[in-house]
Amino acid sequence: MKAKSDQKTTTSLGTRSIAKEIAKSTGVKMETVNHILKVLPFHILRHIVNGNFVRLTSLGRFAPIKRKARTGVDLKGRSILWPPTIRMQFVPCSTVRKSLQEAAQNNES
Repeated sequence: MKAKSDQKTTTSLGTRSIAKEIAKSTGVKMETVNHILKVLPFHILRHIVNGNFVRLTSLGRFAPIKRKARTGVDLKGRSILWPPTIRMQFVPCSTVRKSLQEAAQNNES
């Protein structure tokens, strides 16, 4: 295990930071890119809730994972009904997966 001083620190980038990068590299106005990035999750979620997969080229797909209602037991031993749920799973495309694997291998070196 590496000492803490050897570990790289990670930075969290927000929507605005990513929008700046995209605007700069594409020539599209910053406000337009920022708006698209802000509304994109709502559109993806709308389709996931309706049971559809959402594929974003060169990134991956978002898949709905449905779980039916089921019975269970609470901490006091009483029978309860767990409600049905839908969650969203992101599956990276092969190019992204390969890039992540290469990055992980490079970070171990």
